[in-house]
Amino acid sequence: MTDQHFFKGACQACGRAIEFPATADGMAVECPHCHQQTELRRIEKPARNVTRLLVFGVAGLVLAFGILFFLKSPGGGPVRSLPAVLSNTVPEIVEPARPKSPEDLKLSGAVSVEKAKGSRLAYVMGTLKNDSDHQRYGVRIELELFDQNGNKLPALANDYLQNLEPRKEWKFRALVLDAKAVSAKVAAIKEED
Repeated sequence: MTDQHFFKGACQACGRAIEFPATADGMAVECPHCHQQTELRRIEKPARNVTRLLVFGVAGLVLAFGILFFLKSPGGGPVRSLPAVLSNTVPEIVEPARPKSPEDLKLSGAVSVEKAKGSRLAYVMGTLKNDSDHQRYGVRIELELFDQNGNKLPALANDYLQNLEPRKEWKFRALVLDAKAVSAKVAAIKEED
């Protein structure tokens, strides 16, 4: 793989995420999602929101103290026992879901390089399936490009999806910036931590 850097941006028409090589910053291209013209502009990744974390932490503490207060008897005595209906029930045994694995993100079928109708732009098209019971966040697919003689080209094509639901498929459409590309293969499938 090359040391090529990628930026994240958003389509000016539909607002969906677009990931692109740093060398394409400022270029006008067709959005792979809504097919409208948009200018590729880098968006800085926002810092983690510490305030949100504090709000959820305080809300959790308030909820815990509220439950303890509710279970205490009016005279300030010991905590009441649960009603007989609840204490006699047998909990349902739930089998734990298997842990997340990179192998759960699978290519479904072949990838192909296709020209956009009425345009000089080309895209690598294919389908990626989340074959797990876990929601996947920040899924990125990187594709190596090849010319008509089978020689690997220096540029990569990539696409990005913010959220891939369990057992669902994603029809990716990665912008090709090298006009010599006629075929592609998956170089990497990544997920944000």
